[in-house]
Amino acid sequence: MTEEIAGVVGIVPPSFGVSGLESARRNNFFPYKRDYPADLSDCRVNRMRPWRITIWEPLPTTAPGATKADPWCCYIKTVIFYDRFSGDEIDRLETRLAWDDVVTFDGDEWEVGGGKVQWIEGRWWMERWARRAPSILKAASSKQLPEGSK
Repeated sequence: MTEEIAGVVGIVPPSFGVSGLESARRNNFFPYKRDYPADLSDCRVNRMRPWRITIWEPLPTTAPGATKADPWCCYIKTVIFYDRFSGDEIDRLETRLAWDDVVTFDGDEWEVGGGKVQWIEGRWWMERWARRAPSILKAASSKQLPEGSK
């Protein structure tokens, strides 16, 4: 993914991100979901625009680097690493965040979207985008709807 910061175009690595991502609050598509991650303190966040952030989740895997392993995202949270040459499965794991999870960062709620697995800075990361959660969703979650939205 190519991002732009102050006129510089390229991949903005996790080391440029900040911590402060708080636990997921809810999931807008799966309201019955209950397995929210409790600790996201090791995730890094890049604020690319006022309405969009990039979340970098470190993946705890034994898979080797990108020259020897191919990651595949399956289902909603599963990442499978295959040997690039033999096709054998090397490792399989579940990411902590999923599509439509709502997290809190810098006092705002953010709806998590898709992403991709990246080998950056000597380890595997799940890079996800998130957009600022619409205010109608925030109001509905607190049971206070804005006037005229019945």
